[in-house]
Amino acid sequence: MTGDRNHVQNLVASVTPERIAQLVRELEPQQHKINRGTVAVEQLIDELLKEAGYDLSSRAQYERPLKQAILRAVEQIPDMSFIDGG
Repeated sequence: MTGDRNHVQNLVASVTPERIAQLVRELEPQQHKINRGTVAVEQLIDELLKEAGYDLSSRAQYERPLKQAILRAVEQIPDMSFIDGG
């Protein structure tokens, strides 16, 4: 269990405002036209997991801490905000 906790902590530590802003800039143009200007937090989580080499089937254990880290990062990015879509 400690190993899993360390993995989560390391992944959460990699979530910086700069990294989230970069991911948003990369992912936003890929959105359907109607969704331009937005990127779902789930997409950010998936991208962070893929970049770290995790299988998306292990997403559940990382989802809550990553979402919290992403929201903290977004609060520090000028001109960016989180809107809860559901």
